[in-house]
Amino acid sequence: MFDYTTATRDQKEEFLQDKILICLQATKQPMTNAQIREYLLKHVDELPANVTKLTTSKKGSVYSDFQIRVNMSITSLYKGGLVDHPKRGVTELTQLGKNINLNTGRKHMHKLIVERWQK
Repeated sequence: MFDYTTATRDQKEEFLQDKILICLQATKQPMTNAQIREYLLKHVDELPANVTKLTTSKKGSVYSDFQIRVNMSITSLYKGGLVDHPKRGVTELTQLGKNINLNTGRKHMHKLIVERWQK
């Protein structure tokens, strides 16, 4: 079982990428980032209860690490060509994202993401 609390930033984002694809494949509709986060909180058992806690930076800024990880995961999926943004703040699956099977295509998906981040 995946332990979100002890995972590295990259492991969290990779985990969330899979869950975001599952979310979008299950709902079959475009969603806002807030809707995606809400779906993840309701449907992903591996997320700890305090995952949405706010943190204050050394400079005094308040932020949610979970929100940042979700946003970065969506950005990675976008760079990999698995999701698109039809308008600001809305995410939807591309044809590639609709067709990817996370049981067999996970390595292919992560390879696409890594290759496109390097460009």
